[in-house]
Amino acid sequence: SASGSTSAARLPGAYPGYGVGLAQRRQLLRSIAGMASYSCSSAEYADVLSLVGSSNSAAANAVCSTYDVASLGATGATVAYTYSQVTGVEADLGETKYGLNTLMIVLGAYGVFAMQIGFATFVAGAVRSKNIASVLLKSTVDTGVTAIMWYTVGYAFQAGGGDAGGFIGSQYFALDGIVTRPYGWANVVWTWVFCAASTTIMAGGGGGGGGEKKRKKTRG
Repeated sequence: SASGSTSAARLPGAYPGYGVGLAQRRQLLRSIAGMASYSCSSAEYADVLSLVGSSNSAAANAVCSTYDVASLGATGATVAYTYSQVTGVEADLGETKYGLNTLMIVLGAYGVFAMQIGFATFVAGAVRSKNIASVLLKSTVDTGVTAIMWYTVGYAFQAGGGDAGGFIGSQYFALDGIVTRPYGWANVVWTWVFCAASTTIMAGGGGGGGGEKKRKKTRG
């Protein structure tokens, strides 16, 4: 209608899924604060409708009910509404970017962790067949121990901040407060798999020594 008194919370937006959500949240905040929604006169509604497009009455209603057109003017209110939609798109893209970055970190961590299989088989090939089971068990135990140590103190030492120029970190022990750090848990997994891989390599260095039995020399 020309009065523009329809609630913004019940209106579809000009760009479905983006700016409408922001307009709805603003309307909800006004309701919570006890503030009345705005409305347009017939002349103001006509001016807004001419700016958003004569066939886009939903957007015109949203502008009139969300912004004070009498104070901002039709152009100012329409620009503010358009900016809110752009901000909504930017926020959605930001969440998508964060999710994709997290996915890439986790996939990379899984790739590094899969290298443990290669390290284990390499070390198993350097010992006698009777020692293969113990070597594989040692690699598994090494991975578990590094996970516990990385959880308790390792990540804190590596990425816990501290004083400028300090030697080790001083926070995030037992991952306390890790949720406040960007890519917190993904970064923990990413750094841990490198720690586990290096530990397996170092432990595997002492796993050889068996080799094939030397042939007995025959007496001449």
